[in-house]
Amino acid sequence: MPNSFRPDKNLLSDYECKILAVFSERKSAEEIVGLLNVNIDTANLLEGLAKELSQSVNQSISQSVNQEVELTPRQGEILGLIGKGMTNKEIAVFLHISIKTVDNHRRQIMERLNVQNFASLILVAVRFGLISLDE
Repeated sequence: MPNSFRPDKNLLSDYECKILAVFSERKSAEEIVGLLNVNIDTANLLEGLAKELSQSVNQSISQSVNQEVELTPRQGEILGLIGKGMTNKEIAVFLHISIKTVDNHRRQIMERLNVQNFASLILVAVRFGLISLDE
C-alpha cells in the first residue's frame, strides 16, 4: 500500500498550501492573519472552521482506532492521486479507468476511513500516514 504521496506543487498554489496548513496544523487566528494576510475576523472564522473540522476528523479517527485501515493497492493509489489534488476525471485518464470506477473507489475509501466529506478524507489520510503533504 502506498503511504508517502506528496502533492504536486504544480497542482496547488502557494496560497492553497498555506490554507491546507491552517487546517492540518491547527493554526491560531494570529498565525492565520500573518500566514494568509487576512483580517482578524476572517482569521477567527477560519480558526473556528479548522477546530470544527479537526473535531470531526478526530471523532472519525477515534471510531476507527480499533480497526486497522486497510486499503487495496488501487485504493491507495487513488487516494495518493486525490492527495496530489487530481480530480476524478484526471485520475480516470491517468489510470485508464472510467470516472465511475474512480467514484466507486473514492466512496469505498471514504467508507473505510469513516469520513463523510472530502476535507475530512484528506485530513484523516494525512493523520493515518496514508498521504503526505510534505515535499
